[in-house]
Amino acid sequence: MASELRVDKIHNEGGDNDSGLDMSTNDVVAVKIAGSEKMRVHSDGKVGIGVTPSRELHVQKASSGATPTSGSVAVFEDDDNTEISLLGGSSSQLAINFGDSDDPDGGMIRYTTTSGS
Repeated sequence: MASELRVDKIHNEGGDNDSGLDMSTNDVVAVKIAGSEKMRVHSDGKVGIGVTPSRELHVQKASSGATPTSGSVAVFEDDDNTEISLLGGSSSQLAINFGDSDDPDGGMIRYTTTSGS
């Protein structure tokens, strides 16, 4: 026999009750910490960190006021300087690959840490 537990919210009972999971909106799971929503996952698989997601992954520190292109899969957004870091060991290569079904890394941006190039 299967068991079910049905709830709209799960929160930290032993603490100040303002952190936990909120499932009270249909097809959305929200993570709240210190009473503020930090992340949400929609039923279509989109994940938003700091924002309701407009793409499969949307990370927002602050709104830039811009709208991502329709082909964007991931969006990283701030109203100031915005950077993405790729970090590796001191004798490694870091790369962003551009490819298709015939060649998964036909084009790339590559940095080799040992030569600094």
